[in-house]
Amino acid sequence: MREIHSNDRDAFLLTWQFTSMCNFACAYCPEMLHDNKVKFPDYDLVLTFIKDLAKNNKKVYVDLLGGETTMWPQLLDFLKETKKISNIITTIETNGSRSTRWWEEFAAEELELNVLLDFTYHGALCDPDLYYANLSTVHETHQVTSSFMLDPLHFDKINNLYKKIKDNLAVDCFYKLVRHGTNSSDTYFDYTPEMLSKLNLSREEMLFDRDKFTTKKSDIVHTPTELFVDGKKTNWQTFVIEKKNSFKNWKCSAGVKRLFIGLDGDIWPCSVIGGGRYPKLNYKMGNIYDGTFKGNSEYISCPESYCGCKMDGVLHKYKDEALTTI
Repeated sequence: MREIHSNDRDAFLLTWQFTSMCNFACAYCPEMLHDNKVKFPDYDLVLTFIKDLAKNNKKVYVDLLGGETTMWPQLLDFLKETKKISNIITTIETNGSRSTRWWEEFAAEELELNVLLDFTYHGALCDPDLYYANLSTVHETHQVTSSFMLDPLHFDKINNLYKKIKDNLAVDCFYKLVRHGTNSSDTYFDYTPEMLSKLNLSREEMLFDRDKFTTKKSDIVHTPTELFVDGKKTNWQTFVIEKKNSFKNWKCSAGVKRLFIGLDGDIWPCSVIGGGRYPKLNYKMGNIYDGTFKGNSEYISCPESYCGCKMDGVLHKYKDEALTTI
């Protein structure tokens, strides 16, 4: 039997495409994610749904996506409330463009044990000085990653900022693949050997030096997204570049240990098969706004040729070795 899993099989992973409100419009980002048409959901609805998940799972990792999540006026209220529930960990995806004063107020709330920060650097639009200043504000108290979208047009700028952050801040830095266009079927850029070397860095090389930096944070909370293939730890991006991320017909825990909520509130087992791509297979699990959600108890059979999302890719899945190879 072939098997894929993360570093925590018991974790429940929720990704919520929260809003299309955004102050950026990146060329490689689908327009629907930054057209400002979808406002933020009702506060009580969000809180109730996530609390219910926490009652039935050992650890719930909530990934809030935008748009720009820090534009939600009730974000801090939500994080302070979920702080009271020890098994809810929330990742805030942000382009880091709020004022440094805003981030100073955020840091003062002492949310470090329940909130992870993923700053995403977009070379065409991010102000590198503001981005760096805001990372400096939160890096000593919070678990912070800096994800560099590897746009070849801005490689030198991206690389220089990467080095500056790695040398001076307690921030885990990752280079991320970018597609030519905004559709999942679009191909990735034809990266140069130097760019590919950045994408193929091991996880250990991208984490900040724990011996060099003394921080106040506990350094114990990370979203469980390390990939294990047949028990062997594997670099996810190398796995994707080599097109080994094909799990078609594998049994997958999507829907059992994973949910994806789209901008329209529809709930799906994962992001890859979200949006009604397979209407005859009836993968939809309800809608957050009409209260029709019903969880899965059985693994699904994956219909996709390739799994491009890391949060989906590291889910526990398996298939008989006689029927498939990776």
